[in-house]
Amino acid sequence: MYTINDLYDLTHTLAGDYLARFTYPWEALSDLADCIRALGAQLDSEYLPFGPEVWVHRTAHVAPTASITGPCIIGPETEVRHRLVIVEKVKDTPAIYPRSFARIKKAPLK
Repeated sequence: MYTINDLYDLTHTLAGDYLARFTYPWEALSDLADCIRALGAQLDSEYLPFGPEVWVHRTAHVAPTASITGPCIIGPETEVRHRLVIVEKVKDTPAIYPRSFARIKKAPLK
């Protein structure tokens, strides 16, 4: 099974210190929202507030039809279009499963 260090170079992410505490990517999911909120509060003037708990880098392009639900940080040179998939945790994960249950909602014309 691939570890976080097998999949990612943690020197290229704002969440490197947070992710380094875990072995597998899914282990980081439970507190990821709190990590994003903490990072968002520390961002410099290159990031602009876009909505509640959403920060967008000045060089990123967000389509006017896109809907972004925070907490979320959109990095440099990122393009966000209007077709998004929103994944929302709807209940606690049973201990026998290694990842969160999620409900996927697709609303391209919203």
